[in-house]
Amino acid sequence: MINLNSVACTGCAACVAGCPKDALYIKQNKEGFYRPEIKKEKCIECGICEKICPINSNEWKCNGEMLETYASSNRNDIIRLESSSGGIFYELAKKIIEMDGSVYGCSWTSPSVAEHIVVTAEQNLALLTKSKYVQSKLEYIYREIKSDLKKGRMVLFSGTPCQTAGLRAFLRWNPKNLILVDFICHGVPSPYSLKIAVETLEKKYNKKIEELNFRCKDNGWNQLSLEIKFKDGGKIVEKAQDNAYYQAFLLNLGLPEACGMCKYNVLPRTSDITLGDFWGISKYSIEKFQDNKGVSCVSVNSEKGKKLFEKIMSGLVLRKVNIEEIERGNPFFNGHCTIHKNTKKYFKELCEANNKYDELVKTLLKPSKKEVIFEVGRYQLNKVLRKTKNGFAYYKECITHKRVSHKLKDKNFTIISNNCWGSFTYQKYGLEYKSPTVGLYILGHDFVKLCADWEKYFKYKLEFIPWEQASYYYALTDTTPYPVAKLGDIEIYFMHYHSEEEAAEKWYRRVKRINPDHMIFKLSQREECSKEDIKKFVQLPLEHKICFSYEKVNGAIIVPELKNFSGDEMEIINRHFDDLTILNE
Repeated sequence: MINLNSVACTGCAACVAGCPKDALYIKQNKEGFYRPEIKKEKCIECGICEKICPINSNEWKCNGEMLETYASSNRNDIIRLESSSGGIFYELAKKIIEMDGSVYGCSWTSPSVAEHIVVTAEQNLALLTKSKYVQSKLEYIYREIKSDLKKGRMVLFSGTPCQTAGLRAFLRWNPKNLILVDFICHGVPSPYSLKIAVETLEKKYNKKIEELNFRCKDNGWNQLSLEIKFKDGGKIVEKAQDNAYYQAFLLNLGLPEACGMCKYNVLPRTSDITLGDFWGISKYSIEKFQDNKGVSCVSVNSEKGKKLFEKIMSGLVLRKVNIEEIERGNPFFNGHCTIHKNTKKYFKELCEANNKYDELVKTLLKPSKKEVIFEVGRYQLNKVLRKTKNGFAYYKECITHKRVSHKLKDKNFTIISNNCWGSFTYQKYGLEYKSPTVGLYILGHDFVKLCADWEKYFKYKLEFIPWEQASYYYALTDTTPYPVAKLGDIEIYFMHYHSEEEAAEKWYRRVKRINPDHMIFKLSQREECSKEDIKKFVQLPLEHKICFSYEKVNGAIIVPELKNFSGDEMEIINRHFDDLTILNE
């Protein structure tokens, strides 16, 4: 008999649907996740459930390789805005319905419960669009799919990678008329967690909730937001960082152990087509991908998937990409999440949270005293080491500063730089930082926007966002998390700061020091800075600007070594550039 207590169980329900005696059924466990339970009096110990279970079976494995990968968005902006990302799933499902087929996907049945249903009419497809950040209930839906397939109908099934694996394991063959669509999965919280979160929200706003939309685009696609619709017709939109359930989800608090050991959310994928948000797409210059309305990454994994995708291409904006470009922004495209260390405590205290769910999440996500002491100690140590420069080297540097600083005609200048070049220049001449762009970096596309209207941007308030929500998250995944903030519609990466408080305090203090009468703007072609960004920067009507580029652009100083360069660029730039001469000019 199948091991019903396995921590690797995802609740895919393949065993339930495959049991010939209906001896298995789905029930919520103590943590609120859907898991199979057994009616012992009905079990004949035939072993079919064990053979079907994806944990034990290899029937779900896909031997094929990815055929094509794309950045894509729907040309119909109405559909795109009503979708979580680029509106690709809608077109796939619509095409299946036009072929007189059935579409099976996840739908809300209450504000905290999601179940898989079947849709056969286009007007009902909205039930299946948009992300539901909660585990969905499947139970016997696989049997309905099998029945449709035997009738010769086209079927599209959309689900998590473990659910598509479950369906493949249940069927034990790969029908030509079945299209499996999975998505890049972060993990699934339990319906019980969402139920407690909903009850807390209802008490907070003193209203009954009608519907939740976890991917509301009122604040744009890049800003993850939760739309809460009430039964009285009103609505409220909360940013992800302001909502406890959303925060817990993003930081992997309250996910099941199975998500932390997932073997389905990997390459090769379990589906014919894989969809996801194309985080980091803003580095591309295609106008349709820059409007903050949503862009999908699409992985076509089989010939079946390719044939269907080709049928909808005319309605999409497409750009072929490679796998690495998708993986940079989606670390879970080929791997699983790491469960938060306080998850067990979360579930232990969840049932007692009542209407204090927000407090529970805040407490469990707050770093421990030991962690704070460690981080503060590490910061202070690094600060001392940076300042002393190994003792005598620091004093030597001070002498050098005094020797070269007197050569400057004007020491009251502000350098606005896309990376640490500005701060190193101040250090070289022993000057006070008179710029907020110190100890941070801003990627090319955003930096050009900042320079084009710097007076406006420096009046904005920093809005810190979770590390995982950064538009350029793909560029951050190989480093230790640090504060990321939005300044209007651009993002700032405070790579040398250990807390949002420290970053904000120094930012605002240094903004006040800006000398608007002597501004020097500097851009290096690094950190996803394109040739188009360089051209736009060079053309800006700024009196004093410096541009270093590894590509030939009129008005830029060519520094070939910048290509694929990482680290302190001062040394290589100094080979091509006399900063003292430029500063004095």
